[in-house]
Amino acid sequence: MNPLFSILRFIPAVVWALIPAAHAVPPPGHPSTDDLLNLMKVPEVIDLPHRGTVLQSINSNSYTYIQVQLEQQKLWLAAPRISLTEGQWHPDA
Repeated sequence: MNPLFSILRFIPAVVWALIPAAHAVPPPGHPSTDDLLNLMKVPEVIDLPHRGTVLQSINSNSYTYIQVQLEQQKLWLAAPRISLTEGQWHPDA
Protein backbone atom coordinates (compact mmCIF):
# COMPACT_ATOMS: atom_id res chain seq x y z
CA MET A 1 0.00 0.00 0.00
CA ASN A 2 1.23 3.46 -0.86
CA PRO A 3 2.38 5.25 2.35
CA LEU A 4 0.85 8.53 1.18
CA PHE A 5 -2.54 6.81 0.76
CA SER A 6 -2.34 5.41 4.31
CA ILE A 7 -1.84 8.92 5.69
CA LEU A 8 -4.49 10.56 3.49
CA ARG A 9 -7.24 8.09 4.38
CA PHE A 10 -7.11 9.15 8.06
CA ILE A 11 -7.34 12.91 7.38
CA PRO A 12 -11.20 13.02 7.23
CA ALA A 13 -11.44 11.26 10.59
CA VAL A 14 -8.99 13.70 12.17
CA VAL A 15 -10.84 16.71 10.72
CA TRP A 16 -14.22 15.46 12.03
CA ALA A 17 -12.69 14.81 15.44
CA LEU A 18 -11.49 18.40 15.65
CA ILE A 19 -14.80 20.03 14.65
CA PRO A 20 -17.03 20.64 17.68
CA ALA A 21 -20.42 18.94 17.60
CA ALA A 22 -23.22 21.28 16.55
CA HIS A 23 -26.30 21.36 18.77
CA ALA A 24 -29.62 22.69 17.54
CA VAL A 25 -30.76 25.55 19.72
CA PRO A 26 -34.15 27.25 19.38
CA PRO A 27 -34.17 30.96 18.55
CA PRO A 28 -34.17 33.43 21.45
CA GLY A 29 -37.56 33.66 23.15
CA HIS A 30 -38.65 30.15 22.13
CA PRO A 31 -39.06 27.33 24.67
CA SER A 32 -36.48 24.56 24.79
CA THR A 33 -37.36 21.09 23.55
CA ASP A 34 -37.66 19.88 27.15
CA ASP A 35 -40.09 22.72 27.94
CA LEU A 36 -42.15 21.82 24.86
CA LEU A 37 -42.36 18.17 25.88
CA ASN A 38 -43.62 19.19 29.32
CA LEU A 39 -46.23 21.48 27.75
CA MET A 40 -47.52 18.70 25.48
CA LYS A 41 -47.95 16.05 28.20
CA VAL A 42 -51.40 14.53 28.31
CA PRO A 43 -52.93 13.83 31.73
CA GLU A 44 -53.11 10.17 32.71
CA VAL A 45 -56.87 10.21 33.36
CA ILE A 46 -59.19 11.96 30.93
CA ASP A 47 -62.94 12.23 31.34
CA LEU A 48 -64.35 11.86 27.84
CA PRO A 49 -67.79 13.42 27.28
CA HIS A 50 -69.05 10.74 24.84
CA ARG A 51 -69.49 7.14 25.88
CA GLY A 52 -70.55 4.17 23.83
CA THR A 53 -69.44 0.99 22.08
CA VAL A 54 -66.22 1.17 20.06
CA LEU A 55 -66.89 0.20 16.45
CA GLN A 56 -63.33 0.88 15.29
CA SER A 57 -60.26 2.87 16.27
CA ILE A 58 -57.30 4.24 14.33
CA ASN A 59 -54.12 5.28 16.12
CA SER A 60 -51.98 8.11 14.80
CA ASN A 61 -48.87 9.63 16.37
CA SER A 62 -50.63 11.56 19.11
CA TYR A 63 -54.33 10.77 18.74
CA THR A 64 -56.72 7.87 18.48
CA TYR A 65 -59.68 8.32 16.14
CA ILE A 66 -62.62 6.35 17.47
CA GLN A 67 -65.92 5.45 15.82
CA VAL A 68 -68.48 4.79 18.54
CA GLN A 69 -72.08 3.70 18.55
CA LEU A 70 -74.07 6.02 20.76
CA GLU A 71 -77.75 5.36 21.48
CA GLN A 72 -79.08 6.06 17.98
CA GLN A 73 -76.07 7.33 16.05
CA LYS A 74 -72.53 6.54 15.04
CA LEU A 75 -69.99 9.22 15.82
CA TRP A 76 -66.29 9.72 15.04
CA LEU A 77 -64.29 11.09 17.96
CA ALA A 78 -60.64 11.99 18.51
CA ALA A 79 -58.84 11.61 21.81
CA PRO A 80 -55.25 11.56 23.02
CA ARG A 81 -53.71 8.24 21.98
CA ILE A 82 -55.33 5.34 23.84
CA SER A 83 -55.49 1.59 23.38
CA LEU A 84 -59.03 0.45 22.49
CA THR A 85 -60.52 -2.74 21.11
CA GLU A 86 -63.47 -3.17 18.81
CA GLY A 87 -66.64 -3.86 20.80
CA GLN A 88 -65.25 -2.29 23.94
CA TRP A 89 -68.09 -0.81 25.95
CA HIS A 90 -68.12 2.03 28.41
CA PRO A 91 -70.66 1.27 31.15
CA ASP A 92 -71.99 4.84 31.25
CA ALA A 93 -73.03 4.74 27.59
